[in-house]
Amino acid sequence: MLGRGVPLIQRNGESYKARPITIGDPLEKVAAHILGQSVAEDVRTACGKFQLGNGISGGIDILIWTIRLLLELNTNYIIFKHLIPAIIQLLWPY
Repeated sequence: MLGRGVPLIQRNGESYKARPITIGDPLEKVAAHILGQSVAEDVRTACGKFQLGNGISGGIDILIWTIRLLLELNTNYIIFKHLIPAIIQLLWPY
């Protein structure tokens, strides 16, 4: 997937800096969407309960929102990146 690079000029105090922004091809995005929709049911069937991405209401989002809520309610909680697979295993055991 290629895109056109465009600089976004930002003021930083007295200086300016350019942030690169990539603009993707809209036709490529439409084609990818159509392709994804055409295989969505096959992917859901093949992956079963382990498919937590596109088209699954309450999929992986529920895990993210639960962790966010726990961190907001308990300001002394921290989460380590390497513990996330263990949390997923607890919530969705194989």
